[in-house]
Amino acid sequence: MFLPGASGNTQFWRPVGAQLRHPGARRFLAWPGFGGVPSQPTGSRDSRAPVKLILTLGWNGAHKRMKVLIKSAWGSADPTQASFPFHHANAFAEAGHAVQIFLLGEAVSLMRAVVAGSVIPVGWAPLSDALAKVVDHRVPIHV
Repeated sequence: MFLPGASGNTQFWRPVGAQLRHPGARRFLAWPGFGGVPSQPTGSRDSRAPVKLILTLGWNGAHKRMKVLIKSAWGSADPTQASFPFHHANAFAEAGHAVQIFLLGEAVSLMRAVVAGSVIPVGWAPLSDALAKVVDHRVPIHV
């Protein structure tokens, strides 16, 4: 599975995919809101929509369990972006996958209780709720 990165260009990874000798299928995914892909692919404000899109298009059930590392540098200045790694980690964990979160830069401050308690994303549950679920799911958080 290949994700395009911030550019939204799904063509970026195609030369790499063509060079792989592994017999598995190649799936090139675009991020919602980039490269002509609708920003709300499920038609809802479900925080797990991007994860559901990846699971639907990139994981066909033949694999037993994916290992997922979610990296973020978004801090409290953008509460919605800052909360996504935690909401997405919960969706992956609830789907039975091994997930870890890696925080760097401004995102490290989200681990302070006073900061996590003040981050309220637009349209989703507060970060403190998502963080509590991450802890319940025993998702490792690296800072």
